[in-house]
Amino acid sequence: MFAIAGGKGGCGKTTTTLGLARAVNGPAVAVDADYDLPNLHRLAGTSRHTIKSSSETTYIDPVDPQTRILPAPLPDDHITHLTARIRYLKTIVSANLGPVFTDCPAGAGPDAARPLRVADMVIIITTPAVASIQDAAKTAAMARTLGTTVAGVIVTQTDSPPRGLSEMFAAPTLHSVPERTEPLHSPVVTQAYSAITETLLRKK
Repeated sequence: MFAIAGGKGGCGKTTTTLGLARAVNGPAVAVDADYDLPNLHRLAGTSRHTIKSSSETTYIDPVDPQTRILPAPLPDDHITHLTARIRYLKTIVSANLGPVFTDCPAGAGPDAARPLRVADMVIIITTPAVASIQDAAKTAAMARTLGTTVAGVIVTQTDSPPRGLSEMFAAPTLHSVPERTEPLHSPVVTQAYSAITETLLRKK
């Protein structure tokens, strides 16, 4: 399972999560773990459902039928069923339904830490802005503290990443993703996601 994490909201975590899942040449799952600001289901064009016990239903992505979407639970469910959600994520991984990409909350608080604990690797998302990079570095440090490998850094909203990022994060810069009005419909962006997924799946 890949955790898609970053220090600031608006850096492109949700778009990256869905874009990477769709770029896999085969089945994949995109998961919304950002319970406070859930929008993966909106971006994908699927429904949002209430958790019922530990059995959950993923939605078929209307754009890519091989991609499944697991939305965030409704507000009155996420605390009670957090343990069930984590158990279910592990079930998805063990069922070998393809790679799982999890959209994590921004920041370095307890909510952001939970999905990092169960992930195999974390992918750090940042924009070229200094504040975004600094906050993303804190997220990378938190992931390492939790024992999760930092697979690399993706720099969004730019055609080329700033210099020195690999050294700062002690992890490879996987790719830059140019800014586009509708990134998931942009050939240059989808090509970037395809290149990233090929690199990530070789790491597994």
